[in-house]
Amino acid sequence: MWCGMPSGRWGSRIRWISSGLAFLFAIVAIGFAGGTRAAESAADGSSNLSSISFSPAVIKLNNPGSQGVTTKTTTIKVTMTAYDAQGEVITPSAANPLNLALFGAADGLITTPEMTITSAGPVTFTYSGGYFTNPVTLEAWIGNDYGAQSIGVMQFLPKNRPACSYAAQSFTIPTICGGATDPTDCAANNMTGGLQVNAAVGVNSPNASAFIPYTIDTGSLGVIVPVSDLGPDAIGPAGPGKKYYDSSGNIFTGNYYLARVNLLISVNDGTPIYVQTNPIKVLAVNYAYCAPNAADCSYPTPTTNPQIHYLGVGFDRNNTTDGDYFDSPADNAFLEVTDANNGTDITPGYILTSTNVTLGLSSSTGYKFTKLKPNTASPGDWIQMPGCFGFPDINKQSYCGGLLLDVGIDHMYLNLKPARRPKDAVSDSTVPTGTYVNILTGTIKNPSMSYEFQFEPDDATGPAPEEINWVNLVPGVFINTGRRPLIAYNYMFDAQCGQVGFQPN
Repeated sequence: MWCGMPSGRWGSRIRWISSGLAFLFAIVAIGFAGGTRAAESAADGSSNLSSISFSPAVIKLNNPGSQGVTTKTTTIKVTMTAYDAQGEVITPSAANPLNLALFGAADGLITTPEMTITSAGPVTFTYSGGYFTNPVTLEAWIGNDYGAQSIGVMQFLPKNRPACSYAAQSFTIPTICGGATDPTDCAANNMTGGLQVNAAVGVNSPNASAFIPYTIDTGSLGVIVPVSDLGPDAIGPAGPGKKYYDSSGNIFTGNYYLARVNLLISVNDGTPIYVQTNPIKVLAVNYAYCAPNAADCSYPTPTTNPQIHYLGVGFDRNNTTDGDYFDSPADNAFLEVTDANNGTDITPGYILTSTNVTLGLSSSTGYKFTKLKPNTASPGDWIQMPGCFGFPDINKQSYCGGLLLDVGIDHMYLNLKPARRPKDAVSDSTVPTGTYVNILTGTIKNPSMSYEFQFEPDDATGPAPEEINWVNLVPGVFINTGRRPLIAYNYMFDAQCGQVGFQPN
């Protein structure tokens, strides 16, 4: 039985399949109305196009800090402004209502969970004062005069964070492993080709054939799907968007949609067992090209309908370029997993290993943690983890700043001004073969992960990369380790408590 949401556009039926959860929703299918080069230029324009803005943009509720306690009931007013494809304001009406739906709230926490608005003016919600720990997401959509949809997403956040604890529910998603079945071979293939899982985007009751490989990327934020592979149940197209990947120089453009993401656990007698997310903002792309002077770009000739399938699940990975409007934890598929309890029994976060993914945190046993600082520019998000690198056979100095465990790439970047680089650690734009390198996360006195290796690009083992590049792209010190630390450590991102953990494997 569905709890916390009456019947409506997102539907109300649910079924349980074995140990996984699958949700059946009936949404009106909306066709794609994008362009090619037109989408590229439009993506550089205003964020208002076919969008809905919120005021306030984020609301922090004065929640109780412990279970069994309530605070006073609060009336919340939210003003929403919808814009059409030309950036003109849309006034809701009976013929063209503004649709609202809440996700992630316990039954009765915030009323009303689903609304249809037919006039201009603020929308009123009532917060019961009840206990909650997870963000609650409000989504809005309305038709416009150009055959598209305008969409918007905001969140209600708990103002008072309780002591860190973990709910019971979690889901383990196997990686594809390049077809390998042996765990050692699986890990080796994943380190070479990247971590991939089977997913289906924009279809609310997928069959087994709907699932295709998607690459997991902690170095970016946002789901990227070819428009040709977007399912029929997505809400959109909304405004134009763009995604830029600086490690490759690839740029993708298309339109935003609201869509559920399904992640495959297994197939039982032809029936898929999967876990599903709340509807989130995704970018359906239909055009790709290269950024200026991009050395490794895959699209020197601009390409229509590029085949990119990406699950960007990083934190502090906001706004890569004009037109990139992935900016909130609400855009992270791995943090928006839901179930029969509307996701209230799932602690937002995930675990990555060399062979699988766990969504939802139920235990921290064996992990050592580094605390993160809140991202004030994006409420609910966290700043990159601290980290250091050094060359113990050259000097005793540690170069400390930010660190990213980026499972989207297989090599390492060290960001440091050329004048600060030790002379014996530089050979053109890389580190000389045979150099000893150490890496740690956290602080020197209390690291949550640390390892040392001798750089051998033709014979890399363990967490050592096959390639190290010196760069000077951002101020200060920054380390991108690539994905190979997963050979030595399991990695946990705890989005609720704001910490990262590492478990030696």
